[in-house]
Amino acid sequence: MIAVTSGCSDDVAPDDTHLPDAVKCADWGTDGVVVADSWSLADLVVDENRAYLAGASREASGSELGASLMILDPEGRIDAQFNGGSPLIAGGPGQYKTVLPISGAGVVLVRQQPSRVFLETRTASGAIDPSGCNTEMPFVLHDTRQLVTRNGQFHVADRIRTARYADCVEDPAYGDAGIASIGRINQAEFVFTTDGAAFALGRDDLDQRTVVSAISAAGVVDTQFATALDLPDTRSNLGRFHILHDSAGRLVLSENYPDEFVDRTLIQRLLPDGSKDLSFASTSFVNPGLSKIVAMREVDGGKLLVIGMGTREDGFRGTAIRLHEDGSYDPGFGTVRFDLPFTRAFALDDYRWVIADLQTSVTLTCLKI
Repeated sequence: MIAVTSGCSDDVAPDDTHLPDAVKCADWGTDGVVVADSWSLADLVVDENRAYLAGASREASGSELGASLMILDPEGRIDAQFNGGSPLIAGGPGQYKTVLPISGAGVVLVRQQPSRVFLETRTASGAIDPSGCNTEMPFVLHDTRQLVTRNGQFHVADRIRTARYADCVEDPAYGDAGIASIGRINQAEFVFTTDGAAFALGRDDLDQRTVVSAISAAGVVDTQFATALDLPDTRSNLGRFHILHDSAGRLVLSENYPDEFVDRTLIQRLLPDGSKDLSFASTSFVNPGLSKIVAMREVDGGKLLVIGMGTREDGFRGTAIRLHEDGSYDPGFGTVRFDLPFTRAFALDDYRWVIADLQTSVTLTCLKI
């Protein structure tokens, strides 16, 4: 079931001339807001200004959660061409873990059931595509977080491994019988390059250090690339990672980590060979003054837009800042604030973002940053 709430239009005046406020997109959803009741969101992907929501929802009150997909058109309304203008709820328990839109041809999904996991292809109308990729995957991939296509092949990644599918079967030429594992690195975030190589940013289970690793397009872990990041003593291994592969082939890495009294964030950039980019600010790290980073995006030819939560001093408000290519703070953009609860953020374009509050129902708010 989906309900759309109303909200403030985008003519809200800033309350502080030094800390301008983001405004809601009046032309998206209902005054910038979409609420999906009885919904559990696993992934949201934006493609050609459409938002694809993968997860699980209930067909009726009290029923079990079933794998569900909802597509919002560029105006933030349910896509009338998909599944008769309604969210798709597949039969049986489970959820869609992630979604990959195929331009003009429907979607490919990873569907998890209690003890099985599948690749599933649906047409632009929502029906199962019998000519598409519909195959069972090894259950070790049940926690898949990413699904991309490179050179006509599907690549999936969970928190510790990647796999490649050619002609809808595990590619034996990739890694070890189709799967590449980054070993003792856990809770990793992956990013794929255009040729199918991947980088993983995560935590080394043995010495509790944050590490970035490289996996070749053939699924071979590059042992020469692995770089341990010299983070301060975090007193915890509960950091949250983000990794971005920029247009110059560099890796932008961020970690949220709990310090003794406050949560802190750090950003670092690596050159294509894995060495630290010391031209990024005056040191190898940037502290953007946020207590938590939720998303990063390259904008305007090399600048970095960072969205997260502010510090205790500013009331932990939603915050967006922009960094110059050298990592310095961009005063021309300033510090943009918004007073909305959110746990994740997704870019519709460089400066229109959907922020998601997943605490109860799924509430999506489009903001002009």
